[in-house]
Formats: sequence, C-alpha cells, structure tokens
Amino acid sequence: MLNLSRVRRRSRRASGGRVAPRYAAAALAGYLLGSLPSGVLVGRAFGADPRQHGSKRTGATNVLRTLGPGPAALVALLDISKGAAAVLFARALWSRGLPRLAPSAEALAGSAALLGHNFSVFIRFTGGRGVLTTVGATAVMSPIPRQAPSLTWCWSSEAAIACHTCSFSHSQAAS
Repeated sequence: MLNLSRVRRRSRRASGGRVAPRYAAAALAGYLLGSLPSGVLVGRAFGADPRQHGSKRTGATNVLRTLGPGPAALVALLDISKGAAAVLFARALWSRGLPRLAPSAEALAGSAALLGHNFSVFIRFTGGRGVLTTVGATAVMSPIPRQAPSLTWCWSSEAAIACHTCSFSHSQAAS
C-alpha cells in the first residue's frame, strides 16, 4: 500500500515548498503583461483612441479600421509578443526546481495574459478580443505545425476586414 504522507513530504521537499508562489507569480506576470493596452498606446502615438471608433475594442482589427495597416501591424506584433512573453516568463520561472510542472505554469500564464488583454486593469477592465495574444502564447507552447489553423484563421480574418475596408472606401470614392 502506498503511503501518501511520505509521497507528499517528498514532493514538497523536491520543490522547496515554492509551488504555489511560482504559480501565482506566473499568473500575475501573465495578467500584467496581457493588460498592457498596446492598441491604446499605439493609437495615442498616432493621434486617435481606438476605443472611440469602430468596435470600440483595443485590438489590431479595430486599429486597422481606425488608423490603417501600419499601426495595426504594430499592435498585432505587440499583442502576439504579450502572449509569448508571458509564457516565456513562466518557462524561465520553472526551469529550475520542477520542470515537469512548467507546461501547466505556461498554460496558466498564457491564459492570464489572455484575461489581461480582454479585461485590462489599466483601461477599466476593457480591451480586445485576445485572438493575437492567444496566438502568441500558443506559438511558444506548441510547435508551428499546431499553429497552422489559428494562423490561417487569423490571416483570413484580418484579410477579410482589410478587403472589406478597401472595397468600402473604394465604393465611397466611386460615388
């Protein structure tokens, strides 16, 4: 029969008793990284607040509608980087000690970054939809072949909006 008290003591000794604080640090860092409102910051740098236009969200799609492709590409890069940085921070935090728990900490940090992007503490718990932040987090957690469906969806979604925007502006110019 397995003595569970001995197993618990052994696992607590191996981790140094620091499992919960590491998970909390990964979640908090992920949330704060995700909360950085890149759409608002880029919008202010280009003279407009995306929350006042279009869908009133802070993501790259609304910045594309509001400010054009250049600022939208910058917001997209920053949003992808937020998710990736949260996962990389969790990975670095767990690289020593109990590396077998790193995948769960990475998933927690990536999820927290998504929550931070969608409900940013810096802009009264509003934000974007979290598509590109999720792409950044999952790109670091899993290899590229698993990313093909989400990248295809993301590209087709952005391309559809760009085509719609171009056709709308083109039809307005023709009238």
